[in-house]
Amino acid sequence: MTIDYELSEEDFIQFKLHLIEESPSQKKMFWVLRILLPLLFAVVIYSVGTALFNQLFIYWSIIAIGFFIVWVIYYPTQHKKILLKQTRKLVSEKDNSSLFGKKTLTINDDVITVTGENEQVQINRENIKTIKDYKEMIVLYNSSVSAIIIPKKNLTSDEIELLMNLNSHKNY
Repeated sequence: MTIDYELSEEDFIQFKLHLIEESPSQKKMFWVLRILLPLLFAVVIYSVGTALFNQLFIYWSIIAIGFFIVWVIYYPTQHKKILLKQTRKLVSEKDNSSLFGKKTLTINDDVITVTGENEQVQINRENIKTIKDYKEMIVLYNSSVSAIIIPKKNLTSDEIELLMNLNSHKNY
């Protein structure tokens, strides 16, 4: 079976965001930055305000709690913006044109072949570790950081079903 698709820079950036968001180490860092860091700053704000400025503790408690709440609410949005900006910058730093463009995915009994304008990659079907279905793409992972990215925008429902059941079927 053959599937033709086009991988854009935006598709690749969305893949990288999914990869980062699902990483256990990144999840841990996100929660440290979302909860522990503002908690530490709230304690510092309260301590400096009451001790150094010799002002009422209730005044500085309200400020510290307000800071903590605002940080916890707005940090996820800011975190995603920072990740998007960093990923766009990384993608644009060097020539990544071979990653993008028109591609053809060919599925045989033993091998999956992805053919682009200047390259051809073959992966044994048994090397596909995980198949993830995201809102905008299907990703066939052959390792924790290497994958075949297939945008859903031009796929039929039969092609999506076939890709999702790739490891359970052997004949195409």
